[in-house]
Amino acid sequence: MPTNDPTIAWVLDRATNINPHGDATIDLGTGERRDWAEVARRVDGVASGLNSIDLDRGDRVGVLMLNSARHLELWFAIPVAGMVMNDLNFRLATEELRFICDDSQVKLLFVDETFFAGCPTTPRQRGVDPHPGVGRSRHRRPTRHHCL
Repeated sequence: MPTNDPTIAWVLDRATNINPHGDATIDLGTGERRDWAEVARRVDGVASGLNSIDLDRGDRVGVLMLNSARHLELWFAIPVAGMVMNDLNFRLATEELRFICDDSQVKLLFVDETFFAGCPTTPRQRGVDPHPGVGRSRHRRPTRHHCL
């Protein structure tokens, strides 16, 4: 991931080089802490995973999540993988989210389990094993026929 270009990857690389063991994220609910070196390792893992599936450079990846360490990692991992992050507003209605995903041609959608559980057509309910996303989140390809 090292780069001298002023990109979001550069920001993570710089933080990791300057203060690798400094706190990057703190979950106030659980007290879990991650340092910059751990965040960088996780970002590299997610970016590698994104590059190993059927996505191309420049593809749109949607994210429908609450603010969390996982969300921050996706902020870094998606561009590091060469894709474009479409961060979705969870306050929008399902039809508005569906329109945004269709209009921006989102190829992959990361959904926080807060929103995933209420979806009537989740992969688990259709008899398909959901693929693990980041941490406990799930991802799937959105289509017009799936609930967001």
